[in-house]
Amino acid sequence: MKKLLLLLLLAHCLAPASELFAGKPLAGISGIQSDSARGRSIANLLEMHLYNILRSTNSFNQIDTAQMRSQLVRFDCLEDSCILRFAQRADIHLVLRGTVRDMRSSLDIEIYALGTGTPYYGARIYRYHIRIPLSRMSLSTREFSYITEEHAGRFISNLLCRYRFPVAFTFQGGASVPDYPEPLNGTFTLYRFDRSPDAGEPLRSYRKAGEVRLENGRITSLAPGTPQPGNGDFVFLTYENKSRYLTDFYRGRKRELVLTPWNVSDTLYIMLFTAPASASMPLVVPVLGHYARGDYAGLGLWAVNAAPYLYLEADGFLNRPQKLKKENRDISQNDAARYNFALYFCFAGGMSLFVDAFAQDYLHQAAQYQDIQPLMGSSLSTAYLSLICGGGGHFYRGHRVWGYLYFHLNNVMMYYTLREFSRAERYNSDTDSYEKEPVDKARAYRYLGAYCALKLIETIHAVLLDDRIENGELVEEQTAITPAVLFDPEGNLAFGIQGTMRF
Repeated sequence: MKKLLLLLLLAHCLAPASELFAGKPLAGISGIQSDSARGRSIANLLEMHLYNILRSTNSFNQIDTAQMRSQLVRFDCLEDSCILRFAQRADIHLVLRGTVRDMRSSLDIEIYALGTGTPYYGARIYRYHIRIPLSRMSLSTREFSYITEEHAGRFISNLLCRYRFPVAFTFQGGASVPDYPEPLNGTFTLYRFDRSPDAGEPLRSYRKAGEVRLENGRITSLAPGTPQPGNGDFVFLTYENKSRYLTDFYRGRKRELVLTPWNVSDTLYIMLFTAPASASMPLVVPVLGHYARGDYAGLGLWAVNAAPYLYLEADGFLNRPQKLKKENRDISQNDAARYNFALYFCFAGGMSLFVDAFAQDYLHQAAQYQDIQPLMGSSLSTAYLSLICGGGGHFYRGHRVWGYLYFHLNNVMMYYTLREFSRAERYNSDTDSYEKEPVDKARAYRYLGAYCALKLIETIHAVLLDDRIENGELVEEQTAITPAVLFDPEGNLAFGIQGTMRF
């Protein structure tokens, strides 16, 4: 009883705000919790950006964050259940909460939104969990501010994509109109509650009652019947357009902050550097690339994926046709193909692995707002790297999985295409000369066509992808499969697996 009285008093403290904010949904930030001094600073920045971004959408009315938090602390209302009861009594439709955990080498940020009323009734609408690694560099207040703003923007954008706000109908000028301060446009599904509200039953079921088309807040077509304000008819207002706008805005803004503007000179520089970079790849990439930058996962991937092609390159040069001719040995089609592939991989094909070693570090710095990164972010450079080496454009964008996939497809297709065009040579001891054997040109051009199609697909795919400059590592935790050790009804030990799903 005492807790209920405190909640009523707390709701009364903020009740004037809800009366002033009729129409639009009312949102409040109950506070971001933290467990350290650094975490408290991050939490304050996060609260500020959440409030400002939510206000910039012009879709919500908001309660002052400091006022709401102080009242909640004053009445010791810090749990989700208590905050939801308070929000329901104060007519707050959306409550944002979160935590910042300082793990020394990383920060774990979790933000979530709770909804009251239809259709949520206290359910969690959306949860956002991100892990920000901090071990490789120190960040200033400027960079932390940009990082928290990015995550606040991502959270609000994803929340807007999911949030549904019920807009009821009212009589105005003898007609049914939506009770919303801004004119609504579009086709909406009309919903109707099954029964009148009951004080003892907080949940109200509803059903579809037809479809209504609105233009500037006026009904232009109905199917099947007219909305009945007395029955609580309503439509759900969605915010997908504003969600897309926020996503595009913050993505474009970050590109301007951390990547160089598009210019041809950067691509020309990469062109001139291609041959020496590709030739030096076997020595430079493992030592000065992955190892020096602490990218041990990249080093392992490089060793496994580069090994077969480095072997082909070494074999092609060691058993090159010129050497075989000095020994008067026959030159098979495979010998010629391996030499041609060795030339390609030495002066062009190895460039993709060179790009991977250094682009990952540049993009990581860009993700942490560590100044503008040179040579990065150009679609022209992406297209060039995709054309001259397998997966080069994808590595340049930061998509390592796609990069290695195209790296192998390209090299396999390149080898077999070169093999079809390579001509075997037989030594004729009678004339002391070599005779070239014919090739199947039709078959060779089919391989060439398939290779060109692959390069076209790879190039278009790489150009359409965005650079991987997002900050942090998203912790999904939507589903998990874990081992289980149980006792059956007879008391015997049983082993199995169990699944959990967060919703």
